Amino acid sequence: MEPSTQSGLPSLVPLGASTAPRDSACSVASGSQAANSKAGSDVRSRSPTEPGSRGSPILRIINKYKEIAVSATLTHAATAVLPSERHDSDAHGLAHSSSAPVVEHAWDPNPVSPHQQSVPHATDQSITDAAKYAQRRQSIAYELYTTECSYLDGLEDLLTRIVDPLVAHARTATPPLLTTQDCTQIFRNLVEIVALSRSFLLALEVQLFGGKSQMSARPMPKSTMRWHGAAPIALLLQRMGPFFKVYATFASGYQASLLALTQFFARFPQAKNVVRAGDHPILHIQSHLILPVQRIPRYRLLVRDLLSTTEHLKACATAGAAVPADLIQDVQQLEATARIIHDVADFVNEAIRQEEHANYVLQVQQRLLGCSIPLLLPSRRLVLVGDLKKVSRKSRDDRHVLLFNDVLILTSRAPSNRLLFHRSVDVSDIARVRTVTAVAFAFEIVTRDKSFVLVAESESTAQEWIRAITRAKTDLAQSPPPASARAPVPSVTAAVRPDRPHSVPVIRDYVAPVWVPDNQASTTTVECAATSFVAIARAGRT
Repeated sequence: MEPSTQSGLPSLVPLGASTAPRDSACSVASGSQAANSKAGSDVRSRSPTEPGSRGSPILRIINKYKEIAVSATLTHAATAVLPSERHDSDAHGLAHSSSAPVVEHAWDPNPVSPHQQSVPHATDQSITDAAKYAQRRQSIAYELYTTECSYLDGLEDLLTRIVDPLVAHARTATPPLLTTQDCTQIFRNLVEIVALSRSFLLALEVQLFGGKSQMSARPMPKSTMRWHGAAPIALLLQRMGPFFKVYATFASGYQASLLALTQFFARFPQAKNVVRAGDHPILHIQSHLILPVQRIPRYRLLVRDLLSTTEHLKACATAGAAVPADLIQDVQQLEATARIIHDVADFVNEAIRQEEHANYVLQVQQRLLGCSIPLLLPSRRLVLVGDLKKVSRKSRDDRHVLLFNDVLILTSRAPSNRLLFHRSVDVSDIARVRTVTAVAFAFEIVTRDKSFVLVAESESTAQEWIRAITRAKTDLAQSPPPASARAPVPSVTAAVRPDRPHSVPVIRDYVAPVWVPDNQASTTTVECAATSFVAIARAGRT
């Protein structure tokens, strides 16, 4: 029996270390044995029971401990990885620098991978919000589809009940109540808009439901919708965006068309027998004719709502909730679509504004007395209109002022809703326009022929006029109107007074002075300022 066993010593082999000798361990052990044998050759042989003999129990226990320690050290050295031999990637394939220092961490009984540490745990609220926004996105897409179906049904009903019967009557009746040219002027490009809506709805059904469209089954149920994200719908709207600008033609003439149809049915009560809209066709026309005007703003609102919902869903992904993989692409495409629809809406609104200004200018031209300037020109655009007061010698006179992109016109209101023309000033001739500090809410316009002061109702109104005139002058200098729309520029030798063309030559860069009212003049430039001028005295000094 071995002495170590008799002594009851516990086994000191570390956990996971094998007691079988390894090659390296054997070499070390053999070296120690060789040393021991060499030392033994120099001394006499001892009894195994003696302390110095190889068979001594104490020596055998010490040698056993040495062998165990060497084995454990070489086992750790064989399984350890030196920094120079460490691979440049971790368990997730992420690259690391081989020169980075090796940091020893405390042992964790529940290790967490770096990927799990970087991704936050999804909360119940984020999961609930993600499901809500995902459902909301599908509802908005389905709303776009259902409203397009209702919109197209309303347009087709307007064609069937109103437009087609009136056009057929204009072609066949003798004499017709309404000519074909009148129908074209009233309904404009309504037929083109209906065809555009049909094409858009067919393409939308392909994107949302797949396959061919079934017109008889419209609107198709939401349960059959195939949702593939918002990107396909956004791309469809981007392709259709340039064609939506045809709405500008109809929207700009909507008010005139509605007024013409109202006057037509009031003048010809028998026209209700021509159309198929009951006893009150004008109510049917009012509710359907406005549909194209409202459609572009509806597109804009739906796209904006879809983009906002998608961004909220993206925020849920940041909080750890599971979201579609193509969410970033949806956001990018929706942002591009929102810009396109925004440009279309601005284009339509600008067309409406220009039409309203043109109608207003036409009314002003008909009401204006004593003006030989044509207000309606292709290159002439109305910029600003308002009521101001012109500072004269003894009072402030009311003026209705019209600022065009190339001319400023001062008028006053006359009886019978007329306008009396007073003066026109070319914008290019305005030397400067600036605030007058001596008078509240006033600004002066300085030109070569006439300079004067205008007073507004508030400081903001005065600043608005100053900015508008300055901007018109700048724009005119950058892109002057055609020669046919410009007034002739006088030469340097021309006269200040048109009735005396050769009496006084014009001084280069000359501007007319701004006359100060009598009640504001504190001094005069003549020596006899103290003399009271009466009719006789004035006559003697002229």
